[in-house]
Amino acid sequence: MLMLKCSREHGLYLMEIPDPEGLRYRGVELAGPVDEVVAALRAAGVELVADDAGWSFAGGEVALYAPGDSVEAVTLIDRRYTFGALVALPPGELAVADPVTRYRVTGDGLGAVRFGESRAEVRRRMGGGNSFEIPPGSILADEDSFYAEGLSVRYGPDGQVRRILVSRADEVLLDGVNLQPRERTPLRAIGDALVAAGHRISYGEATLHVEGAGVELRSLRPGADMPAAGLVLSPAE
Repeated sequence: MLMLKCSREHGLYLMEIPDPEGLRYRGVELAGPVDEVVAALRAAGVELVADDAGWSFAGGEVALYAPGDSVEAVTLIDRRYTFGALVALPPGELAVADPVTRYRVTGDGLGAVRFGESRAEVRRRMGGGNSFEIPPGSILADEDSFYAEGLSVRYGPDGQVRRILVSRADEVLLDGVNLQPRERTPLRAIGDALVAAGHRISYGEATLHVEGAGVELRSLRPGADMPAAGLVLSPAE
């Protein structure tokens, strides 16, 4: 199995190999007991850096995921795909103590967050969370995650809202259809309800798209019978 991440702007920037048997670096097999793999890499002249999840080398472009005694996965990362420090975001001056987590897709966002708003405007209303400080040269976009609201907000180079990810909500309504029911509802059932409400939809490998609405539902595994697990909103086409 090979998992790939890419974007329209930057192309392929991350590859993850969950079963690295047969994968080699400078002749060293990267699968097996992590102590043996690390020792063999060092013997081959490779400098490694330890982290909470395992080891990295080649300037951070190769990472061994080894939470236990063996290497469970290997990740290849574009050098430009770099995070900075994780910083805490305090509640904004307009944040409420008990935010409502029932949203409605409005065409320009969710009501609580709207496309084109500035990062400062969004942070003023949100109840706090965290964000990575993206270093210069990184291909990652600025993004804030807000705990109480169950939202992650991505910003463009102009500092304005470009994408909204709903990770947790009591409901998100589009023309009366709940796009994120709390029970484990298959993508297909939500898609059928959207079609009945007059929407055109299409399915990807693990996604459901509401055409012309800027709405994408995601599941954790491929298949329209898998339960919905996340909702991404982009400006309507």
